[in-house]
Amino acid sequence: MPVLLRSMKAFKTLGTTNICSSGFTAVVDKEARTGCGSCEESCPFDAVIVNDDMVADVDDDKCMGCGVCETFCQEGAISLELDPSKPPPSIFNTL
Repeated sequence: MPVLLRSMKAFKTLGTTNICSSGFTAVVDKEARTGCGSCEESCPFDAVIVNDDMVADVDDDKCMGCGVCETFCQEGAISLELDPSKPPPSIFNTL
């Protein structure tokens, strides 16, 4: 498991969220999905659940817009979209 994914799962285990907003949320293309569950398994925040109809549902309150589910979706059924209800993306020039 990549280091970044391990650290995101650690945030979840500790009960905290990302320290800054991505400003994005995952969106599922219901026509392209297959119900394989790779998005649900890979989400470090448990924001994706494959329901009984084999359709992935995204909990917008849990989704941090990290893009892990999009990366693991072999069918290309998940994309990230800017979410106006979330804070804008943070851009760091220096730490």
